[in-house]
Amino acid sequence: MPLKILVIHSTSMVGKSTAVVSLLHPRLNSPRVFSVEKQNQDAGRYGIEVVRYRAPDFKKLIDDIIIEPKDLIVDVGASQYADIMKEFARVRGAINDFDVVIVPTTPDGRVQEETLGTIETLRKVGLQPEKLRVLFNRATIEQGDDLDLQFEPVIVYLTETRGLSYHDDLVVYENPIHSDLRAEGLSFEQVANDTTNYRKMVDEALRKAPKSPETMALIRRLSIQRAVASAKLDLDAAFVAIRLPAAHVEALPAVHVHAEE
Repeated sequence: MPLKILVIHSTSMVGKSTAVVSLLHPRLNSPRVFSVEKQNQDAGRYGIEVVRYRAPDFKKLIDDIIIEPKDLIVDVGASQYADIMKEFARVRGAINDFDVVIVPTTPDGRVQEETLGTIETLRKVGLQPEKLRVLFNRATIEQGDDLDLQFEPVIVYLTETRGLSYHDDLVVYENPIHSDLRAEGLSFEQVANDTTNYRKMVDEALRKAPKSPETMALIRRLSIQRAVASAKLDLDAAFVAIRLPAAHVEALPAVHVHAEE
């Protein structure tokens, strides 16, 4: 059976679409992406092909989710959150057509308050608690071992609420690589798949013209390549931490399930 994942939050700027593009899409089997958003601020910004819906299209959305033969990611934007939740409340059980529901949160206090509200609403519309995953997004590396301080309200809620789970390894750390990539006109996937030995090229350029613009450009590419490789390891580990149902994990390419090596 294909895997169905919902990514949702009541507010914007928590990393929903970047989670779709950087964390989920590259590690599933050529998944489809459905976007429920008014303002087109979705995975389409990053070159991912999406099928767009609005809340009034809810019946068609649910039908399409059920019949979709491929792995599927549904990204609900903040502009459609309230309407889509009303529909999930009206059509009891529809929320459980998803195998996993991911709610990203960040260290921002207001965002964490909204996160608790999002989880409560998901529970009210009937989400089976074992399907919930809270993604601790933009954690700071300096306090990497202190998630309980960065995300205290959410972690306390998850640990004290019966039936909910807290996965302290489901973390994506703050990384400036995405802004660096935009500045260079590069995509994450493009750099991740680039096997060029920039270290060797930099060494050669330093011998010939150490201060030339071409040498500096190669040094930037080497720095970006290293940062992307580091970020990819973090994302691989976070993907494993989602704890997909065993049958779905077995169906994924082997390279995607060895993130912790």
